[in-house]
Amino acid sequence: LSKEKKGNVTVKQKLAKTLGLGGILVGVAMVSSLAYGGVNEDLKRMQSQLTVSPKLSLNEKLRRLRSHCQKPVDSEPVVVRSDFPWNISPAELLDQSIEMYESGKRMFERAYYDSDSGQLRMRYIDEFAGIDVNFQVPMQLPDNYAGHIEEAMDHQYGEVVAFPDMGHVHMQTESASFGQMIGDLEDTQPEYYTRVLDSDKTGMLYHTAEQMNLNAPKVIAEKTKVRQVDLELRRYRDYVKHRFMNRNLFGLNDGSRALEVLNGGAKEGDNSNLINVVPGYSTNLRLYFHANKNGCFSYVRDGKVEYFDISAEFPTGEIVANQNIVGE
Repeated sequence: LSKEKKGNVTVKQKLAKTLGLGGILVGVAMVSSLAYGGVNEDLKRMQSQLTVSPKLSLNEKLRRLRSHCQKPVDSEPVVVRSDFPWNISPAELLDQSIEMYESGKRMFERAYYDSDSGQLRMRYIDEFAGIDVNFQVPMQLPDNYAGHIEEAMDHQYGEVVAFPDMGHVHMQTESASFGQMIGDLEDTQPEYYTRVLDSDKTGMLYHTAEQMNLNAPKVIAEKTKVRQVDLELRRYRDYVKHRFMNRNLFGLNDGSRALEVLNGGAKEGDNSNLINVVPGYSTNLRLYFHANKNGCFSYVRDGKVEYFDISAEFPTGEIVANQNIVGE
């Protein structure tokens, strides 16, 4: 990340801040300076499809899609698993997430905007099931995710939009309405996925802190780079307990920000607090998010716009262990 000075404060120092129980928040202020243009047919189409109040204007969103959301090309740098090692500490995750945001690396097979049809589209591949489809993504879906991201950040349930923290969601189809919604469609047909992602009865199960180390009692100065004094002064144990007990979040695909915290029955000291089954729902498609300065879609943190991408494909490469973990 650039060390360019603004006064006596580096850009990275301005981006990094702490919040609440001692957690770490990435304050990346990447507000796009998009000029306003005339309303055209694409914009009218977006207005008819979007139901969530946008943080950017509809015209700005359309311009963002046109400029940053074209179909991926092979030469486009993508996120790989080794970019974020497993069992990463919160401070290390903050530091790396800032660098990753600035790197502009995108997601493999990310959703893109097809200007000919005015649609968002995404590819989904499951080699074992013989599935390889390119389907239409409902235009309101990114805003639905953005609302949940903002809600999670407001309550410090999630802090970094990347796989190690709030970086994936298990789409949950409602058992009672699934048959009527899908009809005779098979999961090898593109329309199947469009209907799942378009239904306001579809649930969204988020697992946060996915790769984070929530066991270390403190962070040693030599192992971190960002806001070390603040991290050591805060009640770190309370922070990791809060994150551990509030990492199963359930919302609906209806445009509301509301999230319900599902309790996995864990007690302090347990190794897992994960919920994979929601009564009345069945797991369907899993999607991934990654924040980066070149992203297609936007959410707002502390009044500032940040961008992210969506993909149905998990980052490629090998998972690596973190060699810098601080234990008891």
